[in-house]
Amino acid sequence: MTNLKNSVTDLKNVNVRANGISAVSDQLNKIEQELKTVKSDAQGQFSTQIDGLSSALSGLSSNVNAAKANLNGGTLTAVASSAGAVVTAWNNLVTAISNTC
Repeated sequence: MTNLKNSVTDLKNVNVRANGISAVSDQLNKIEQELKTVKSDAQGQFSTQIDGLSSALSGLSSNVNAAKANLNGGTLTAVASSAGAVVTAWNNLVTAISNTC
């Protein structure tokens, strides 16, 4: 869970201007891998929140691919919005886990 947290935090801190859209893509791949581990460890718990995060990641992936194909203000705005949705979905998962502890 710590690795997933760090990857989401790193996503929030990606500097697209300095590092390009590929930096977002790299973080996306890390988050997807970490989420697989968390999903396996959760053994069905928090499936609503995990599915929400997975869905947000799919949206981000689509927008990253669109930005790679045609980088412009519109596609960058969509990437930023999708990254925000990933962070929100992550926060929802953390809240759900915290409420069971």
